[in-house]
Amino acid sequence: MKKLLIFIISLVTAVSASMAAFSAGGIPVYRVDGALLFFEKSTGEITGFAGDPAWLTIPSAIAGYKVTSIGDRAFYGCVSLRSVDIPETVNHIGSEAFRGCTGLREVDFFGTVENIPLNAFEGTPWAGGQGEGFVIAGRTLLLKYSGAGDKVWVPAGVQKIAPGAFSGNENLQMVDLPEGLIEIGDNAFVNCSNLSVINFPSTLSFVGIGAFDGTAWLKNSGEEFVEVNHILVAYNGEGGCVSVPGGITSLGSGAFMSNDRITAVYLPDTIKTVNEAAFGEAGSLRTVIFSPGVEWIDEYAFSGSQNVVLVGEKGSYAEYYAQMSGMTFSGPVTVEVNGTEIEFDVPPAVIGGVTYAPARAVLEAMGLTVGWRNGTVTASGNGIELSARVNETKAVLNGEERDLTSPVINLGGRVMMPVRAFAELLDAEVLWDGDARAVTIKI
Repeated sequence: MKKLLIFIISLVTAVSASMAAFSAGGIPVYRVDGALLFFEKSTGEITGFAGDPAWLTIPSAIAGYKVTSIGDRAFYGCVSLRSVDIPETVNHIGSEAFRGCTGLREVDFFGTVENIPLNAFEGTPWAGGQGEGFVIAGRTLLLKYSGAGDKVWVPAGVQKIAPGAFSGNENLQMVDLPEGLIEIGDNAFVNCSNLSVINFPSTLSFVGIGAFDGTAWLKNSGEEFVEVNHILVAYNGEGGCVSVPGGITSLGSGAFMSNDRITAVYLPDTIKTVNEAAFGEAGSLRTVIFSPGVEWIDEYAFSGSQNVVLVGEKGSYAEYYAQMSGMTFSGPVTVEVNGTEIEFDVPPAVIGGVTYAPARAVLEAMGLTVGWRNGTVTASGNGIELSARVNETKAVLNGEERDLTSPVINLGGRVMMPVRAFAELLDAEVLWDGDARAVTIKI
C-alpha cells in the first residue's frame, strides 16, 4: 500500500492542473485542492483519499461526472482536515465518512443531504455541537443533540431530525419542534425516559420506526391508538381484531411492529399510506382489510410477518401490492339471503378461515329486529330471541346457551358475526362458493 501511495503522490507532483486524473493499480484517482480523491464515475461516489488535505472543497463534478455521494469511511482518520465544503449535488454521506477527523471544525453544506448516519462525523470537533448542543447539517437536517438541557427548542429551519438524534437523553423532559419540520427519523427520541411533553408542528408528515419508544410521552399517553397529525405512531390496545379509527391517514413506520396480540386489522377509507414495518414481525396477524382509499404501501410494511392475507377490492392498490410482494390477496365476499344480495358499509371478509359479515345487515335480511346494548348484539322476531357478546364464543337462543365455532368481533365500527355459525344456529341453509367468494343463505 505504501508503494502505491508513493507512486500516486509522485504522479500528482508532476501534474500542474487543478484537477487531474490518473490510474494507479486500476484505481481512478483525481487531484482536487492538493488531495487525491478516489472517485467512481459509475456511481458518482467518492470512495477514499490520499494525502494530507486541510481545506477541501469537494467539487460538484469530477471529470464531467456529478458527485452525488461520499462513501463509507471515505475520509476516515484524515487528521489534517480542518474544513470541508460539500456541494449541493451530494445527497448521501456514508457511515464513518469523516470519523476520526480530529481537526475538522468547519463543514459547510451547499445543498440538502438526505442521508447522513450519526457516526459520519463521529470524533470531529464539528460534531461536538454548534451552539446549544445542536449539530445541524445544511441548515435543515438535525443530526444530533448533545446538550444537557431538560427543555429544548429545536431551531427554526430544521426540516428533518436524523435517526437517533436525541436517543438515550435522560435529561430531556420537554421538546418543542418547529413549524416546517417534516420528518422524524427512526429511534430519534428512543429511551429518552423522562421526555413527557412534545409539541408537534402541523407540518410533520413522517415518523420513523421506534421514534418515541421508551419515552414517558408514549408510555403515559393512555391512548389505544397514539397518533400525531393523523399519523398512527403506536398501538397500545389489547389486540385481537383491531379497527383503526377513521381520520387517521397514515400508518406510521412500526405502528404495529412486533405486536403478537393482533390477529386482524381493519383500515378505514381515510388511510392513504402504510409505511415501513407498520406490520413488521407481527406473529399472530393473519388478515388486513383494506378500504379502497389506500394509495401506497411500503415494500417492507409486512417484513417478518408470515401468512398474512390482504383483503380488498379487485383492482385496488392492495391487490397490486399483494401481487408484487408475493402475498395472498382475497377479493370481496358477497352475501345473499333468499336470492337477494346484501349491501354492506363494511365489507364481509374471511378472517382465519371464517367468513365474517356485519351482524345487523345479515340478521335484518333474515327478518329479525336487531339491537345493541352493553357489548351484546340482540336479534328477535318470528319466535326467536337471540343474543351474543362481542369476543365470546357463546350465544343464547331462546334462553338456551349455544356454542359458536368462532367469536363475534368488532371490526370497522361494526359488530361482525361468523356467518355460517349464526345462520346454522337459526336453522338456515348456508352455501359457500369459493370461486365466486359468495355466501348464500336460504331460510
